[in-house]
Amino acid sequence: MHEEVRENGGPVEGGTATAQVSAGPPPPPPPRPQMTPVAGPTLNVRSTTPEARGREVAFLVVAAFFANLALRTTIATTAASVAVVLLIAMFASAGRKLQRDAKILLGLAGALAPWLAIRSSESLTAVTFLSILGLLALAAGLSMKGSLFDSKVRDFARHQGALIYEWVYGLAMVKRTASGAAADARGASMIRGAAVALPILVVFGLLLAQADDVFAQFLLLGDLPAVFGHVATTAIVAVTFLAYLSRRAHETEAEANPKQLSFLGPIEINVILGSLVTLFAAFVGTQLLVAVGGADQILETEGLTQADHARRGFFQLVWVAGLSMGLVGVLRAIRRTPEENARLAAESSKAIPADRFTPLALLTLLLTLAIAGVSVQRLLLYIGTFGLSPLRLWALIGAGAIGVTVMVYALSIKGFRSGTDWFPGVAVLLGFVLIFGLNVVNPDAVVADFNLDRSVDTSSELDVRLLSRLSNDATTTIVNNLDKAGSERVALQGRICDSFDRTTRFGFLEYNRAEVSSDRALDELCGTRQTLRFSD
Repeated sequence: MHEEVRENGGPVEGGTATAQVSAGPPPPPPPRPQMTPVAGPTLNVRSTTPEARGREVAFLVVAAFFANLALRTTIATTAASVAVVLLIAMFASAGRKLQRDAKILLGLAGALAPWLAIRSSESLTAVTFLSILGLLALAAGLSMKGSLFDSKVRDFARHQGALIYEWVYGLAMVKRTASGAAADARGASMIRGAAVALPILVVFGLLLAQADDVFAQFLLLGDLPAVFGHVATTAIVAVTFLAYLSRRAHETEAEANPKQLSFLGPIEINVILGSLVTLFAAFVGTQLLVAVGGADQILETEGLTQADHARRGFFQLVWVAGLSMGLVGVLRAIRRTPEENARLAAESSKAIPADRFTPLALLTLLLTLAIAGVSVQRLLLYIGTFGLSPLRLWALIGAGAIGVTVMVYALSIKGFRSGTDWFPGVAVLLGFVLIFGLNVVNPDAVVADFNLDRSVDTSSELDVRLLSRLSNDATTTIVNNLDKAGSERVALQGRICDSFDRTTRFGFLEYNRAEVSSDRALDELCGTRQTLRFSD
């Protein structure tokens, strides 16, 4: 009896025979599926060796040129604002796969950029400019991966350090672009043509500039050193900006479990923070004694008034408050976790003291707040006696900022939203709010207004020398409130007419709202003056 078989030699359903009749060679085994890598947050690169795009290099060079104009005059210019905007535009066009947090940081940098053309205070401008650079650098680090609101401080530091790699890779991208253009026949011809045309244009341009002053001013060319100066500075700045051109930073994933520098156990932590708490508590106790008048005899013995006592040390107190928060952060980063302590205890079969980091750290921060409060109280007392100056105002703002940051950091240590490392990102946002707010408030105008009002309310002597040394941000406020100067009006008017700078070098490229307002106010008060324009 023959068994029915399938086409491939297998028995039909219901058959009983065990032998199989082969109808041909067995089919080949199915191919093994190829393992494809899981798509991760990789950069949007066009090839394994990407070259710089033409528009990217154009943005880079134009931004560097405007930055050159700002550096050769003053940072607080329209040129600097335009340079920042162009740098952000290059960021967006450089093929990056920007994450949401990187876009937020770029937006914050763009929001600060216009203030470079609005305020003229050197200290405020410097802080604003450095804040913009920091936001752009952090955006470069977070453009690939990482989170603004779930990263430790060391992660931010690693992102910033990646700019060095980005700079090297950006240099390689430009080099590959130049090599490709030189290898192409058309590109090589254009390069040779440009090399011949450049010296020709320089020679004829300089001759025409010497023949016509208007043409020379239009080209921003006065002499040959000025030309070389603009070209050299632009090249240097453009090379520096190469760090923002690279799209290869953070191509590899970070380690899943980065190594921790955890080498301080509970005993070390308890000793360090416990001794610091004792010292801070003793200091706060003495300040309470001074506040209730219990230390008047000591002050009289030293020949100090309450104002003199306040003058000695408020800057040191601000430093103490800032450094203590930093110390708590360092200890938090390098201490052994409770899990590590439990593992070590199990391995050594010895009891390990309980970890008191959280309560001691919170107590340290609480006393730090008290010290910041003491510094603010001293500053207010000193300001009420001797008046307000830009340095005293900055110290007061610094103490307040430290106090707010300490409170936010205390929430982090307490365990608020413990699943994420949100404090560094929040600190960045708090810093932005502070710098943006200072630009809106105009610190130098606040100083001028406070001192003028104080001279009227308390009949105290007006510090004419201090007012005359303020930036152009305060000019309009001073001119509009000269009547409050009383007997010092003539002296104050003479000083501000002689002290405030009223020159414009690059026309609209150096436009600054504070300087323009100051010029108009001084023209009305002191008479018109000749304006120096387009000088180098």
